[in-house]
Amino acid sequence: LGVSKIIWVKGVKGHDITDSHIDSLARFVAPGVVMVSTPFPAPADDKESQVWIGQYNQAMSVLRNATDAKGRRLQIIELPEPNPAKIRLMSPSDIKLCKKIDLDCKNGGLTSYVNFYIANGGIVIPEFGDKEADQRARDIVQKAFPSRKVVAVNIDYVAVGGGGIHCATHEVPRV
Repeated sequence: LGVSKIIWVKGVKGHDITDSHIDSLARFVAPGVVMVSTPFPAPADDKESQVWIGQYNQAMSVLRNATDAKGRRLQIIELPEPNPAKIRLMSPSDIKLCKKIDLDCKNGGLTSYVNFYIANGGIVIPEFGDKEADQRARDIVQKAFPSRKVVAVNIDYVAVGGGGIHCATHEVPRV
């Protein structure tokens, strides 16, 4: 596969269907450049949020001390997650449908902008209804990919299913 180095970030066992979506936590956006999803601050008694904040802290520790395959320190771009109080809420009928098909019906589900899809000439990123955070995410991603057009799409149903845009797509590399 041509891989010469792996940077290992621990998962979080038992808290989602993958023990943590690495593609929602950190993504290489260029050689030596990693974009990291920064959790929205949460109270200490919000145990579920603290699990993910703990994983973020552990990942940042690993990434800050890591080097790329050429021995260079990584450049880290932080991409803040939306405010849970401002994300789009599912309607009662949506929640009923969600429960009927046995999905995690917490409003919002996966709320990482880092789970984007890189397409020919473009980047498809999620939007969650927090207008300020959605715009900030578009701006940060656009700056990281200046030659591509960034398009944001609503992924509410994908998110409550436990994933994001990258989880629901698959790149086919040019051979």
